[in-house]
Amino acid sequence: MPELPEVETVVRSVRAHLVGRRIVASKFTSRWVTPGSRAKLAARLAGRLIESVGRRGKFILIGLDKGTLTVHLGMTGKLLVAGTVDTHTHGVFTLDDGVLLYHDPRQFGSIEWSTVVPTRIELLGPEPFDITPAAFHRGRVLSGDVRRAAAPLDRRRPSPLPQRDDAVAGFAGRFAGRGGGG
Repeated sequence: MPELPEVETVVRSVRAHLVGRRIVASKFTSRWVTPGSRAKLAARLAGRLIESVGRRGKFILIGLDKGTLTVHLGMTGKLLVAGTVDTHTHGVFTLDDGVLLYHDPRQFGSIEWSTVVPTRIELLGPEPFDITPAAFHRGRVLSGDVRRAAAPLDRRRPSPLPQRDDAVAGFAGRFAGRGGGG
């Protein structure tokens, strides 16, 4: 699964190419990547204006003039602003100027549209760089590790915070993405 910095890099890379573009048409080929009716999803996206591209945890949030497109890269997913369609391309977004491809050989990622940001993303903990050292220290106390909380941070030891995405967004365990880990 791509790590948080890799997802942030993807967001920063595609943002300039997508914001202000209109989705003219889209096509999806994987029932695992796009569960439900792929034709309905394509119809919902037709004509939508891309207003923003951001990240919450390991989810890529593409804000549209109506609704939000949520993309999770899974283990092998990629968003490409240029390239050729092949057997591993499971999402093609034809834009008014260019194309966006979702390429995922193992099909562990997801593409979903909703009217609002999904609840599982709203429930993610704070972003890692939004946590101050004092708040991190309080988290150590609240996690029940009072002995270690009183000691200075030792960067050679693992953090006492649980590897759950409600503790820190994007901090979930290796295979947590399927269960909403982020």
